[in-house]
Amino acid sequence: MKRHALTVVLILAIALLPVVGSAQAEKVKLTMWSWNHEPTYYLDLLLIEEYMKLNPNVEITRIAIPNQDYATKLLMGLATGEGPDIARTKVKDAAYFIENGFLAPVDPTAFGAANIEEWENRYVPGILDGLKHDGNIYGVICEASAPVLFYNKAHFLEAGLDPDAPPKTWDELIEMGKKLVKYDENGRMIRKAFDIVYLHAQWYMNRLQTFLAQTGGGILDETNTKSIINSPESVAALQLWYDLIYKHHIADPTVGQRDFTDPVKDFVDGTASMWMGDIWAVELVAANPEVRQNLGIAPLPQLNPNKPGNFSDNAFLFVTNQSKQKEEAWKFIAFLTSFEEEWIKIGFPMVTVGWENSPAAKEAIPNVEVFAAEIAHSIPGIRHVAQGEIADIVMRACERSLLSGMDPKQSLDIAHDEIARLLRSY
Repeated sequence: MKRHALTVVLILAIALLPVVGSAQAEKVKLTMWSWNHEPTYYLDLLLIEEYMKLNPNVEITRIAIPNQDYATKLLMGLATGEGPDIARTKVKDAAYFIENGFLAPVDPTAFGAANIEEWENRYVPGILDGLKHDGNIYGVICEASAPVLFYNKAHFLEAGLDPDAPPKTWDELIEMGKKLVKYDENGRMIRKAFDIVYLHAQWYMNRLQTFLAQTGGGILDETNTKSIINSPESVAALQLWYDLIYKHHIADPTVGQRDFTDPVKDFVDGTASMWMGDIWAVELVAANPEVRQNLGIAPLPQLNPNKPGNFSDNAFLFVTNQSKQKEEAWKFIAFLTSFEEEWIKIGFPMVTVGWENSPAAKEAIPNVEVFAAEIAHSIPGIRHVAQGEIADIVMRACERSLLSGMDPKQSLDIAHDEIARLLRSY
């Protein structure tokens, strides 16, 4: 029903736009690659269909690639020249893609801007910095997100906790968590109080960097040439995550599912009472009406509430350098991103100036001011051409500790040596 209503609104809006193509013109064929996140997939398809109606000489094929395979297939396609005209990926990949000449610079005229400065001024200050190189910008933000706390108000009430007073610190979350966790008659945990997704390398990288933003640690130093992943501040980040599992027993990676298409599944199923959630995940929570009705959204708990820290994981749309139809590709991206209110409705803000004050944001995103504030004080992750290889090292370090119980300092010492060897090759 919701998708049908969205379709009607979009078709009415698009019907007012002029047809700019010609049925007699030679067909311009574009391919677009993206992940298989369902709300994104369906909105892409709808807007592609409408763009082709307005431009009969354009044919766009949208290829969905499973999340766990996406980064590898995209890199291979770009490296071999067999990639798409248009794709999405995370800003953390930008440095490698730009340095290797895979991306075409933004064409501001496709967006109706006289120059790149005029176009950039439409966005929240600093949000495009990770896409800049040598005076050019190489993509358009299509998702901005920094994690917040999702919590189930019904679980809070059941445990005798105030549903309007979520934890502000990790210490508070731990104390509340001890009241929320549930075990069966055999002492096996059947409901965890809080947890974090345990999936592929980038998820581990993102969530560890979220904790690092609070402990003052990092993966690389300010020069981007040395590993600091085993510094005391960095060890404190993994130790905090580890302790939730092995010391406080309120989280457990063995309880629940590891679903690559739905990273909030444990929260949606009621297997977890609290979760580190993202703005786009609100739509996924709606799969369980009862949980959605009882969804609480609060700022991410902090080690020091007076000095909040968070990590931003943004995605961007880009045109590939291998595309033979760059002009048309940028025009399509301009069309796709012009429906910002529709993207906001599925939790993908383009973060143009004042986005959080739009009627769509206030209507579609509960507690939108919480998300906006977390994005505003978040920091970006590392930008390095070896980012993907570093993420694999980080995943192994996290899994040694979080899944196998290795001491965090010992695990990060191993990771430090691996990163140091890797950096020597660059």
